[in-house]
Amino acid sequence: MALPPLTALAFCLVISMGGSQGFTVEPAQSDLYIRIGGDAEFTVRPSRAIEGGNWAFKGKTPVSWIGTTPLILPEYRSRVNLTFTSGSLVLRSVNASDHGAYTVTVTAVGGTAQASATVTLHALEPVSQPVITSNDTRPLEHNDTVTLACAAVGTDVSYSWSRNGLKLSPGGRLILSNGNRTLIISGVLRSDKEFTCTGSNPVNTNISDPFLLVVSYGPGSVNISVSPEQAAHISGTNVSLTCSAVSKPAPEYQWLFNGLFRESGQQLVIAALGVNDTGRYTCQVFNNVTKRSSYTSRNIAVIGVLNPDIALDKAIMLGCYPVSTPNITSNASSFIEYNGTVVLTCVAAGTDVSYTWLEDNSVIPNGGRLELSASNTTLTITGVLRSDGPFTCRASNPVSAETSVLFHLNVFYGPDLPIIIPDPDTPAYTSGTDVTLTCTAESKPAAVLGWYRQGDLFQSGAQLTIHNVSTKDIGSYFCQAFNDITKLVENVNLRSNNSYPAEHRDSVLFTCSSRGTQLKREWLFNNQPIQQNDRITISVDILLIDTVNRADTGMYKCIVSNGLNNGSAETYLKVFYGPDKVWILPPAPVVAIVGSNLTLTCLAISEPGGEYHWYNASSWLQSGQEYNLESVGSANSGNCTCLVINHITKRSSRLTAQITATDSQLPCP
Repeated sequence: MALPPLTALAFCLVISMGGSQGFTVEPAQSDLYIRIGGDAEFTVRPSRAIEGGNWAFKGKTPVSWIGTTPLILPEYRSRVNLTFTSGSLVLRSVNASDHGAYTVTVTAVGGTAQASATVTLHALEPVSQPVITSNDTRPLEHNDTVTLACAAVGTDVSYSWSRNGLKLSPGGRLILSNGNRTLIISGVLRSDKEFTCTGSNPVNTNISDPFLLVVSYGPGSVNISVSPEQAAHISGTNVSLTCSAVSKPAPEYQWLFNGLFRESGQQLVIAALGVNDTGRYTCQVFNNVTKRSSYTSRNIAVIGVLNPDIALDKAIMLGCYPVSTPNITSNASSFIEYNGTVVLTCVAAGTDVSYTWLEDNSVIPNGGRLELSASNTTLTITGVLRSDGPFTCRASNPVSAETSVLFHLNVFYGPDLPIIIPDPDTPAYTSGTDVTLTCTAESKPAAVLGWYRQGDLFQSGAQLTIHNVSTKDIGSYFCQAFNDITKLVENVNLRSNNSYPAEHRDSVLFTCSSRGTQLKREWLFNNQPIQQNDRITISVDILLIDTVNRADTGMYKCIVSNGLNNGSAETYLKVFYGPDKVWILPPAPVVAIVGSNLTLTCLAISEPGGEYHWYNASSWLQSGQEYNLESVGSANSGNCTCLVINHITKRSSRLTAQITATDSQLPCP
């Protein structure tokens, strides 16, 4: 529900104390802050005994007295108490009209000297309990920008915010605007849990109820646990596979066997295992809110009854030779995670050799990312992961069996999202202390780390130490990690939160998202760099314009770069405005000959174009830009008003022209 507009009153405090012959009067307080409905105590102290005086307010004298005889204006008689000996005054049941400067003038005994002092009364409406509203009730982690608005009723309300019980300091992902009434959270995280808003003025402070932000995330950290956990299972026994994932809300689970759907549910129980149950079991996890999915796989090996040994010498006599130790070769020496395809080939000498591939001592079934050739000599891995391997190849025939040495893949990956560890780890730091920030990021090869402040490189290396911190060091420090081999910037996207902003009313928030390791973002407006000012705030991946005007119409572009490559995205912003500068042709005053035709045309500056209506006094005449009068008569004399309405800005403007109908022929110009 929209709150009624508040009018904040600002007053210049003037304290004057005058006297003669050393006689003075001093107020106990030069400013009184009193909530509406409360009592104001104007306490003054004259330097010696007085015989009378008066209080003046806004050109009136509400109270005056001589000795112990008061003269009080009727509207104040039930509301004031006066102390004759000092001139102190109590004004009860203060209301908004009592706001202002009160001047007391007192006369010393004997009438030989006077002194005066001024006290300013601030009549304030107390602050109601603030209410927090959100533009998004179920934001997605890393994806959405949340705008929280705080509103309270009261006079001269100041706003502040807390996050998870700690006072919020704006910067980075968190931006305050609209006089701290609005909190913008860019790239919301699951740790953005609880927010409160405090409203205060000099007479009271009120805190909102906690606002709990329900952030949807995941699934991630998918894991399969096997019970019993062993390298191989005996035919006829039972096994249970349980899948878990970090997700909000709780995800859905599905099980695949060798790439084919088997059943739904978090747990898969296989009773009386058979050799045919050997293979790869995949748990697929899906979050129905984030629309994201993840998976992981485990191999299950089932051992049946072994055939009796065949005598080696008999086998050789029959032309069957034992296998040699297999050797594994690869199509490349290194790969990039998610992008590389691995082809492993296994070769062994011997007669009628059969091949079996194992990953981490588990038999690899055919299907999914891991594909076996018809002869099982080749293993192809699509979209290689850092977790793939190690691999072994087992070669066998009826005479013997041999296993290759472990083959480890060299997979380059990362950098993952950097982690910053402050030392000491406190919400705020005392001037003069030393602060050390350490940045880590999972990466192969090791990431190149750099520290950035306000978009510029501040220092290279994993550790940043700030000696003798002071106010000049306040701000946001960002750690960027770069992998010289993976090094990609991609999928740059630029979007705004408002498709139809109105001039002088709305704010627009642009969010620039991308994938990869980024060192810098550059914002352009009509291909010119954007500079921050009192309306424009730039913070990492967001650009806030608070509030827009028609000059903000144009093309906005975000360029993301990391020194090796870059990506960009752009979007067009149209600001709606008007109507304003209404004019009527021919210009007023309009004189028309009785019996002639007259056409009035109304024009206005408006985006989109306005809706035009014509009125005579309070009567509607016609809609449209032109108002046509056929055969002007004397009844048409008078005022004719053009009303222009813009239905997007919700604004209107009007202009009135005076029409005079005359029987006289107009002189030639």
